[in-house]
Amino acid sequence: MELRIGLRTTGETADATPDTPLERLRQWLRNEPELRGRITPLRSTPGPEQMSGGVVDALVLAVGSGTVGVLARSLPIWLKQQRSQVEIEITGANGETVRVKADNIQDAESLIRRALGQPPASDD
Repeated sequence: MELRIGLRTTGETADATPDTPLERLRQWLRNEPELRGRITPLRSTPGPEQMSGGVVDALVLAVGSGTVGVLARSLPIWLKQQRSQVEIEITGANGETVRVKADNIQDAESLIRRALGQPPASDD
């Protein structure tokens, strides 16, 4: 299964050029051992005037055992460290899209599970 992770920002560009929020998020997630090697930049199709591949406008995360919990723990920490207002948009293979922001980070795991079409984790 895969998750598509995009960003919406206020005051900064969201593509994955050096030191943009999307590139900072990619680097942050690559530091998680359970996520390393599971993250692929998703490039937009280049326009007629562009020489190379398009800009990176999202990340694709291959989801495996334990990935949801790691992502749910990591995203809130990263969000709190950002200079601008950042909203993380997560889309599952089923097309379900959820948004994680600084004000709903406590629900990150249940939102990620919803994007994957999984039931909420039980508390017992």
